[in-house]
Amino acid sequence: MFMLCFTLLGIVCAQQQTDTLVIFFDIDKSIIDDNNAKLLDKLIADKNVISISSIYGYTDFLGSLSYNQQLSEKRSVSVRDYLIQKGIDEKNIVFSKGEGIHPNSTEKNRQDFSDKGIKNHRIVKVVYTTKSRSVSAKEKLSEENLVVGNTIVLENILFHQAFDTFLPESYPALETLLAMMLKHLTMQIEIQGHICCTNVETQSLSTDRAKAVFNFLVRNGVQSFRMTYKGFGATQKRFPLEQNEEEKAMNRRVEILILEK
Repeated sequence: MFMLCFTLLGIVCAQQQTDTLVIFFDIDKSIIDDNNAKLLDKLIADKNVISISSIYGYTDFLGSLSYNQQLSEKRSVSVRDYLIQKGIDEKNIVFSKGEGIHPNSTEKNRQDFSDKGIKNHRIVKVVYTTKSRSVSAKEKLSEENLVVGNTIVLENILFHQAFDTFLPESYPALETLLAMMLKHLTMQIEIQGHICCTNVETQSLSTDRAKAVFNFLVRNGVQSFRMTYKGFGATQKRFPLEQNEEEKAMNRRVEILILEK
């Protein structure tokens, strides 16, 4: 069992980074099957993991809004309960929530016609914190991660505070993303902006930042029809209860959702 940082008590582990484990579910299911158990057991056994910040449940487009809201909640609770049963202190799982239907889940976005819905949207995202190891955008955008439905976090795309203008250190990550798009000419992505805090301006600012990435790629030769952009404001925080500037910085991020490859 790994040691969790007691962020609720104000003791913060220095030099951390966050990552996401994705757990998949069958249609209408919320139980932890053997494959999911293996993934969660591996997470629990990882000595570099120091905390779990949030658990988000989703469904695909099949079914009603109310049914899917309940099902997404059941999925997030299922993962949370499994972790607790395996010895993780429930006080140190900061946040667990069912988000309902995945924001990109529609009949139009269905790619695998052997599946009535969309497998990559019937998921739970487990956001966790590990001991710091600098992960470059090149590693994040490696071939093995370029799978339809995957969401890739590019925390190295940084902005001036309260603006949608890039900090100079953002350009290596932007150039790596550009190279990926120019190499994979059929790839389509959604650029997702996230920010910290709860200001009324957050929704528009997160959209503006996602659009800034979109505009950078268009200016450098990527066709606009291959990309969409969306701002989520502060609705999907990695650290819902921000305790310090480091956690706020980790909530300010850009994510790339692979729509088609």
